Amino acid sequence: MEQIVGYCPGCGSGYDEGSKFCVRCGAAIPQNVSPEAATTTEASSTAEPASARDASASGAGSTVRSVYQRYATIDASGGFLTTVGPVLIWSGAVGVLIWAIIGLISLRFDIGAIIDLESLLLSMLILVGIVLSTAVNYYLIHRFRERTGQLWDALSYLPFIWGALISVGLLIMILQVWTDFAWGPDDLRRAMFSLIGVGLCGTYGGYLALVDVGMTRIYRIVQGTLYPLLVLIAVEILDAIWLGSRGRSGQEMMDSFAAALGTAVSVVIVYSIVAALMSQARARKTRTFVLVAYVVLGLVGFTSAVGILWDDLPAGAMRFIHGGIVLVSIATIGLLLVRYLRRIPIPTATDENTDANPQPDRNLES
Repeated sequence: MEQIVGYCPGCGSGYDEGSKFCVRCGAAIPQNVSPEAATTTEASSTAEPASARDASASGAGSTVRSVYQRYATIDASGGFLTTVGPVLIWSGAVGVLIWAIIGLISLRFDIGAIIDLESLLLSMLILVGIVLSTAVNYYLIHRFRERTGQLWDALSYLPFIWGALISVGLLIMILQVWTDFAWGPDDLRRAMFSLIGVGLCGTYGGYLALVDVGMTRIYRIVQGTLYPLLVLIAVEILDAIWLGSRGRSGQEMMDSFAAALGTAVSVVIVYSIVAALMSQARARKTRTFVLVAYVVLGLVGFTSAVGILWDDLPAGAMRFIHGGIVLVSIATIGLLLVRYLRRIPIPTATDENTDANPQPDRNLES
């Protein structure tokens, strides 16, 4: 058994000879301390337990700080939320601060002739969208480069393209907002919507490629089928913008684009809640039932969407875009549910209807 030769400067825990890091708090152990100094440190720590307790409390405080720090520091290696979450928090905080300052100034001075508050708010939201899309594509780049193989190495460069397309399109949109979608020729507005739409499809496809559903054939088939569907949606976006929007104003095009975004957001919210409730399944038979039930609910939702679109929109590119968004969103969330269930242990065969004795799921794992 190793003898304690000193105490961690961060938390006060004892460490063995040759230790480089504290096993309790992870702090680096000074390597240039002489044995005499170590002995002195040990004696002083023994004589003054209160100091050790203070150091331990300080270490606990740093641990608490590190817990909160993860919400404010971008860490692509930690997952999607640790990348996007801090971006939303910081951009939201900055936006709230700026909006509060402008609001106070408007109470003291009449700035209506200088600043259009509605356009300013929309511009701030668009800037948040630029920052958010940049963070998402940064996460995709990081994750693609973690994987081995020439294909993944080539795919790691695509998020640069998608992020650039979205950012340029949104920057043009800021100018359009301030001019009531009247600045520049119609082709500029069509180019703006094209860049945003195709960039979003590419970003979504990149995220879909990272959903690990194992080698189970049926899930891989579903995932592979969604890629050409995303390509078709991107083509239909270009068709709707360049061929189907002749004679329409920029604001009318914006309304159509916003409606498509609203469809995507509503479907993602509803089926994310459904998937979150279903993800509580533990027994193997229950998981099988959950996946079948999700497929049934997905078909019901898609069929309902088709019925609504049939009455609200004429046959054409826009109807196809809305229907494609519904189908892709439902299927992607389903694949994420499969991925989550694969990672959660399940009971053994003798107790598969209980939550005891967890084991990896042989059916859902690759």
